[in-house]
Amino acid sequence: MDHEQNFDRVAQSVAKALEKRRVDLYELFYSASRRLSIEAEGGAVEDYRFAEPYGVALRVINAGGMGFSFSTRPDEAAVQLMVSSACDGARYSTPDEHYAFAEPTDRLPETGPLFDEAIESVPIEEKIKRALAVEKGALGADPRVARVRSARYAESVYEVFIKNSLGLSARYKKSVVSAQLMATAEEAGDQEMGYDADYSITYAGLDPTLVGRRAGIAAVERLGARKAPTGAFRALLTNEVAAELLGVLSSSFLAENVLKGKSMLAGKEDTRIFSPQVTVIDDGVMAGGIASAPVDDEGVARRRVELVGNGVLTGFLYDLLSARRAGKRPTGCAARDGVASSPAPGTANIFIAPGKKSPEDLLGDAGSGVVITELMGVHTANPVTGEFSVGAVGFVCEGGKKKYAFKEGAVAGDLLSLFDRVVGVGSDLRFFGGVGAPSLLVEGLDISGK
Repeated sequence: MDHEQNFDRVAQSVAKALEKRRVDLYELFYSASRRLSIEAEGGAVEDYRFAEPYGVALRVINAGGMGFSFSTRPDEAAVQLMVSSACDGARYSTPDEHYAFAEPTDRLPETGPLFDEAIESVPIEEKIKRALAVEKGALGADPRVARVRSARYAESVYEVFIKNSLGLSARYKKSVVSAQLMATAEEAGDQEMGYDADYSITYAGLDPTLVGRRAGIAAVERLGARKAPTGAFRALLTNEVAAELLGVLSSSFLAENVLKGKSMLAGKEDTRIFSPQVTVIDDGVMAGGIASAPVDDEGVARRRVELVGNGVLTGFLYDLLSARRAGKRPTGCAARDGVASSPAPGTANIFIAPGKKSPEDLLGDAGSGVVITELMGVHTANPVTGEFSVGAVGFVCEGGKKKYAFKEGAVAGDLLSLFDRVVGVGSDLRFFGGVGAPSLLVEGLDISGK
């Protein structure tokens, strides 16, 4: 299907229908994607999935009220029903003076290439080989890697079209490829698991074999793990662990949560909340970023936003509605969970800015501390207070070197104090989807061995 033509057809039908109803303010959001997922096991394709979903969402403002509706198969009958539903929603909703749609702009930010044509031209046989390469990478990493699961190659190509009655018209095409794997290593009756995943907006930017190899090595390194130590330690958090913690914290930077009192950062703007070594940025126009785009899901131009500068909370992420309610400028961060949801503040490429020390240097600085390679259950952290109590695995260090692996540890605390105790920031910034971080050295991490 030619989605550009289909969007133009839908837009014309919606405009005519709304004109008859004397509704002037409206917005159309159209999204279409082509998704492929290939999973390998035992040197053969275990699962193959392909889908081409698309749909359109309509918002209208009438008499101060906002109405929303959507359709995943917008033929003419569905478009008329969608218009009727949105208008009814506006009629019966509570008016709010802050409802608004994005104004058109003549200048959009530079994002660099977002779409790789090679993804659509590569034969499916080559993509199957990529899924097999993820598995081979793990099995070839070490003889002790016994088996794998979820060895997957996936890709998504999607198009977005946004148009509103104020004259805004924006469209872009984006591509994302990914690979992931879970590996199991065995030795002398001991079994340990390791996981890895990677993402890229270009076909050549993804190395499936490396993903498998990293997962295999992670599993092997955990063999022979002992009981976790107990005490307060200087801890080196790997970039993956640091990114996972930032991912939990990220919802507190969303203005909607701040205004509703659901953010642990409410009332702390312009105050120091973290170690002076920590800077947090959300960059919606980062070159190569998984979440980069010229506009957000309302059509507002995306941009780079500093959220924490040298430990000081400098701002939040605002969509149009939260910005108008707070008297702020929108940051181009509106996001939707598909066409079935209205836009709300969200993060793009959020990350902790890298430092200058290598992970090896930070390991040396850890001394007789620990390395944390995985935290289990981080998603259970309280989003309002930041308190958490999770499982942990990693390594005990001696003299700045890994001595032995440990498991079944428990780590408790709160996110604000944890980031306030950062004493070292690594140079190894890595993104895990739309969240990135370097390794972090933290003072006084409480660990309890079970």
